[in-house]
Amino acid sequence: MALGIPSLTKALRDPFVRARVRTTALYFVLMFVILSASGYVLDSVLRDILAEADLSGSRFEHEKLADRIERIRLILRFVNIAVFTASAYILIGITFAPVRKLIEAQKRFIANVSHELKTPLATLRTEVEVALRHPASLSREEAIALLAKSVERAEHVSRVIQFFRLMADYASPQEFAIDTVFPLSAPVRAAIAQLEQKADAKDVSIVTAFSGEEARILGNQLAIEKLALNLVRNAITYAPSGTAVNVTLLSTEQTVEFSVRDHGPGIEAKDLKRIFEPFERGTHAASGGSGLGLSIVREVARLHNASLTVSSEPGEGALFRVVFTRA
Repeated sequence: MALGIPSLTKALRDPFVRARVRTTALYFVLMFVILSASGYVLDSVLRDILAEADLSGSRFEHEKLADRIERIRLILRFVNIAVFTASAYILIGITFAPVRKLIEAQKRFIANVSHELKTPLATLRTEVEVALRHPASLSREEAIALLAKSVERAEHVSRVIQFFRLMADYASPQEFAIDTVFPLSAPVRAAIAQLEQKADAKDVSIVTAFSGEEARILGNQLAIEKLALNLVRNAITYAPSGTAVNVTLLSTEQTVEFSVRDHGPGIEAKDLKRIFEPFERGTHAASGGSGLGLSIVREVARLHNASLTVSSEPGEGALFRVVFTRA
């Protein structure tokens, strides 16, 4: 698939793409210098051979040797041109293969975001319009159910927008301040408090075990709260009714680990590598999810240089661990 000029121009704004193009240009210059130097050396050697033959041999032998040397020079020029052209083709392919993949990934991402925003908003608008046309036909229970669905879809849109903002902050680190020292337990408790009603409605208990209550990290407290919110919400979503979600803080001298465990259906081995990708949903994905929660978790962890791991077996739930360096 060829790269269009507008797409290439846009891609060249990316530092990664510019770096690859600069590296390729450097390789071109280096290759040109090497081939030119080798051609000059070989030409000098051939001239010396011809000069020696001129001194020691007959005129016929000299002309015959000169003809051979001229043919060798011509062949070497063609070889140099062929090597340079082939190397250029290979280098351009190596340079622009990841650029092409990047552009295609961006197009898929934008298409997915468009779909994720358009679908819930269109559904929400339709439901509200129907309700406004026939307000008397709705019972109290139906009105409450409609409001609940509207809130759910609004949260879905909010998570998509939240992810976009996070990506923008990641692209511009100066706008994403990681300059506050705080106990990790503070944003974790704030996240749990926001999800207690959701857990109660599903008859899921949130069990905490904080051995590192005062363990502090350097970071962005709001972002860490979003990380905890998404991990705990994800666990509640997949936890069967009547089970517990375990939220743990474990501190050592140098690190503090935040972990969330559920006892749901678990994650298939084939899904483990891609669950953190935007809009990816596993085999047991819950309906109505945005597929962005774990992507937000990954980006927040990356921004804080924290390690993020997941372990799971089908039918035995999932355990997510995020390990931060203590401040």
